[in-house]
Amino acid sequence: TDINQVKTLAPASIVRVEYHENPGLRYGSAVAVLDFIVKNPNSGGSLRTQATQSLGNGFGHQYMNLKLNSGRSQFEANYYGHMRLDLPIYRENEELYMLPDGSIFSRMESAIGGNHNTYGASGYLAYNYLNPDKTNFYASVYCSRNTSNLMSYDGILTVSDGSPQLKIHDAMRSPDTSPSVNLYLDQKIGRGQTLVFDVNAGWYLGHSIRDYSETQIDDGVEVVDIDTRINDRNFAITAEGNYIKEWGKSKLSIGTGYTGKWNRSEYTQLDGLVSRQREDRMFMFGEYIQRFGLLNLSAGVTGEYTNTRIVNGDNKVENFLLRPRVTASYRLSDVSQLRLIFNTYSGTPSLSQMTSIAQDIDGLQMQVGNADLVPYNKYRFTLQYNYNGRRIAGQLSTFYYRTPDAIMDYRYWNDEGKIVTSYANQSGFTSWGVQFAPRITIVPGWVTLSGTLCFHRDYTRGIGY
Repeated sequence: TDINQVKTLAPASIVRVEYHENPGLRYGSAVAVLDFIVKNPNSGGSLRTQATQSLGNGFGHQYMNLKLNSGRSQFEANYYGHMRLDLPIYRENEELYMLPDGSIFSRMESAIGGNHNTYGASGYLAYNYLNPDKTNFYASVYCSRNTSNLMSYDGILTVSDGSPQLKIHDAMRSPDTSPSVNLYLDQKIGRGQTLVFDVNAGWYLGHSIRDYSETQIDDGVEVVDIDTRINDRNFAITAEGNYIKEWGKSKLSIGTGYTGKWNRSEYTQLDGLVSRQREDRMFMFGEYIQRFGLLNLSAGVTGEYTNTRIVNGDNKVENFLLRPRVTASYRLSDVSQLRLIFNTYSGTPSLSQMTSIAQDIDGLQMQVGNADLVPYNKYRFTLQYNYNGRRIAGQLSTFYYRTPDAIMDYRYWNDEGKIVTSYANQSGFTSWGVQFAPRITIVPGWVTLSGTLCFHRDYTRGIGY
């Protein structure tokens, strides 16, 4: 769910909120999960509405939620809207370049002005059937719409080589419509056994429009004119099934699922050139959790097969990844706990990273994808100490994060004297650090002091750097 649906919960209906720092493999890459345990009335309903509007400009939000209860059923309708109408914005850029011969020059963009303009609206209709301790069924239809979503900038570009000053105009618009459908079933089948099925299907219908120009101020000659028009038609579906068996001090979870993505981009400024990408991902996981007195242990593994290809090309990438997960936590006392977590995640290339169609960024830069990119694993090791006293609480933790073969960008000069940004599976990204997060209750119920002190060391190794 998202935060807007959480806001629709009546405070009086919330029995408790559970926070799970070790949610398990069925939640994918989530590092924590919140469970809102609620009681639903069998009659009546609620209507909530809120509107916030700036009196000085076109900045505002609107919200409305309706819930109707009948026995074990609940019907819901929700609307959320936001406006950003002609808000003034600006940007400043400082760019430093080194030519192949070792010489250096800079490009400085100072702001003239700009504006942001959009209106977005989203809403959903939902039905929920709840038979406590037996059946929970949920179905929803959702749709969002963003209008122009304009981000427009004007500025003066000064180049250190003494060439004439340029006036820059950069306007980007990305209107889109995104409908989706969700079906969810949580069924208890007795003896501590649960079956969970979750199906999500969504569409993205959008346009990416960019007008960029560089014009000489002294004579009005336009030296750069970039006109980009991309129409996107994307569809994605995810279906997952889980079996959960619970005993007194242990739990077994087994799941399998499929995710399919179909992306279609039409470049109207390139005579209607079309790029299509398809990704099929099948996965299966198993996880076992056991409690031994003060010690909790869990171990699991996910096997993931991914097939990514450019439909109208010869590029096809198949990959199989194993993602293990191990956690151990030991309760030192009633107020302190030690936790060890080893987790893995996966990363996959996007359509923009794989397409071979070159896109101009400005008069000096362009971008082109790499169709040979492959998915990759991410590894994270975390050691935590938690203390939760009556007045003093906090967490001391250290972590190590590594992504070998991570997809990262790199740059090079081409024969036309332009900087080309592309992507590759490179040597990866590494990060490690320590963090201390204390919380002190000075006056119970009134004054609490909290903060975070951390040190991180992050570095990458890639092509040419």
